Amino acid sequence: MKYIALLILILTAACQENVRQNEVSEQSPLPSMTNVKQQTAIEEPPDEYDPEQFIDERRIGKRRLNRVEISTYEKDDRLFVKTKFYAKSKSEWIQKNELEIEKFGGLPLQPEIKDFNGDGFNDVTFISDSPARGANEIRDLFIFEPRRDELVHIKNSSDYPNLQYNPLLKCLDAWIFTGSTETVFLKLNGDKLVEFASVDDSETERFIYIINGNGKKRLLRREKRKDDGFNRYINFNPVQTYR
Repeated sequence: MKYIALLILILTAACQENVRQNEVSEQSPLPSMTNVKQQTAIEEPPDEYDPEQFIDERRIGKRRLNRVEISTYEKDDRLFVKTKFYAKSKSEWIQKNELEIEKFGGLPLQPEIKDFNGDGFNDVTFISDSPARGANEIRDLFIFEPRRDELVHIKNSSDYPNLQYNPLLKCLDAWIFTGSTETVFLKLNGDKLVEFASVDDSETERFIYIINGNGKKRLLRREKRKDDGFNRYINFNPVQTYR
């Protein structure tokens, strides 16, 4: 009888332990896969914006007497570029002007310092947009004005991809890729670029235009093309390509 009573006690204790474990399982269910994914997503840190900064005081404007600082910053989910320009007075840098534009796309600034108007003073450009066609590099141009000792933002410079100084015609030209290519010849007028000629390559022909002060084109000449149509022209009359 003692053995039977002991066996009954053991079985009763085991049953009570199983009931207790089942109650704990019901109160603390395992997290679902959905909950695990949500927790993981919350724990991931958000992407951080990495600002850019560029400083030059050796090449811009009057060398070693001017300084340019270009930096990017983010505001209300928009990207801006701030350009500060300085002149040296004795041993101090005096800020002459500050310019700010909005930047589009995710390309880095890639600033370039060179002479864009042939006056012997270096100017600066930087990438300000991401083009629909990769061959069209879009930049904003800032020209050094030696009389005022300031930078001038050329407001429509981003309308003309692949800008460069044209040493033959002493102007600027742009090389634009569309279905074919177009070279546009430009002169500086205050803080804007003004077109005065262009050479347009279609699939089989070349069109040379003169453009008046109102922006109206006049066809100067039309000719058959024998090349691949991806030429950049240094002159329009007569037509000459860069070498």
